[in-house]
Amino acid sequence: MNTKYIGKWQGRADTPFFKGSAEVDIFDNGGEYGFNTRVQGFDKLPEFSVYDIKEGDNSLSGKADINMFGKITAEIEVHFNGDTFTGEIRLPVFGTVQILDGRRIG
Repeated sequence: MNTKYIGKWQGRADTPFFKGSAEVDIFDNGGEYGFNTRVQGFDKLPEFSVYDIKEGDNSLSGKADINMFGKITAEIEVHFNGDTFTGEIRLPVFGTVQILDGRRIG
């Protein structure tokens, strides 16, 4: 696990079904990556689990099972450049959501 990804990150999405920002805390969960997520305008998020995390030179990718209208599996890829990032979440039916203006906030 690479500690350069540990911290609090914020990005935004602009799609037909969601416009706003999200914060993700990436933390050491006993030697594996752990994730806590908050999304603007949502007090409660659907249950989800992130797994199959892979590290690239400056990237993390993985899958997330989300319990929303039944279980769907999203593919996530994030590319880091110091304290900024870009990313995308590929969702069945909804398509690809680009994560914009990503930056470290803590």
